[in-house]
Amino acid sequence: SHFYNSEWIETSVIRKYEKIINDNYAKIFKAGVEIALNYQRKSVEIGLFNLGTNNKIASSCLAEFPGCCGICISTGAWVSTGLTGKGIGTILNKFRIELAEAYGFGLLICTDVAYNKPQARVLEKVGLEDIKTFRNPRTHNTVKIHCINLPFFGNYNKIDPEPIVVRH
Repeated sequence: SHFYNSEWIETSVIRKYEKIINDNYAKIFKAGVEIALNYQRKSVEIGLFNLGTNNKIASSCLAEFPGCCGICISTGAWVSTGLTGKGIGTILNKFRIELAEAYGFGLLICTDVAYNKPQARVLEKVGLEDIKTFRNPRTHNTVKIHCINLPFFGNYNKIDPEPIVVRH
């Protein structure tokens, strides 16, 4: 599994995005914000907390695609009512992309319902491409699938496999 508590990821990616949010939203979050990761076996839950109230103000989850360890699925993303339209979702989507890269994934996929135009704009803004639309037969919603290829600079970038030598 790609997901594990890593000091490099904690200090490099998480602190970077906490600083971005704290610097840009100091008037809204006077006591600051904190990003917390809850590691599961094949996923990591991401929470953004207002330190002044200790309330979760945004959340999402990254999970490994079953059967293919190179694909990351982003799911369950939301920002609290009253905080939408302020750019927080854009920052958090950039964070999810960078976090998936840091864990060594090659592709990030997420879905949204077609009527959620603000989310579609955010996903497009951060580089996710709308690749497919389908009707979910279970919910009857029209769903859009978005994806982005991730630069390969994650945890596995130093692997240099030994060449295969065939001896006769």
